[in-house]
Amino acid sequence: LSLGNRTDAGEETMSSTHEPHPVHREAEIAEFVWKQIRIVLEKERDRIYEEIRGYPPPISACDEQFNYLLEQRAQVSRELARMNEATRTPISLMACSKFLDELVASSDLIAGETEQKLRSYLREGGCLTTR
Repeated sequence: LSLGNRTDAGEETMSSTHEPHPVHREAEIAEFVWKQIRIVLEKERDRIYEEIRGYPPPISACDEQFNYLLEQRAQVSRELARMNEATRTPISLMACSKFLDELVASSDLIAGETEQKLRSYLREGGCLTTR
């Protein structure tokens, strides 16, 4: 099942070549947004790990930038774990959409244009009715 098309930059976009049943469309959009959130979080995790790995020694406990990186690493790990935990229990489409909305809203790692795009996809599919 292909939910979207890739741009030259490697970003995936929603395809709209056919109009499936509304419930199927909502499920496809929720799955698409789920994958996009995972991609964003995994890229952020990789960036943080690389920055920590390349951090110049010595590292002291009062190094604010390094401590900030450690906080970001913990946050991205918690958000990915939250997504992994959610996949262990079957949930309704409505509950999935609500979970995705809450995850996007609560994450400091998903912000700006990325957050707006994901919310737009959820609204487009009828998965979001507010915000």
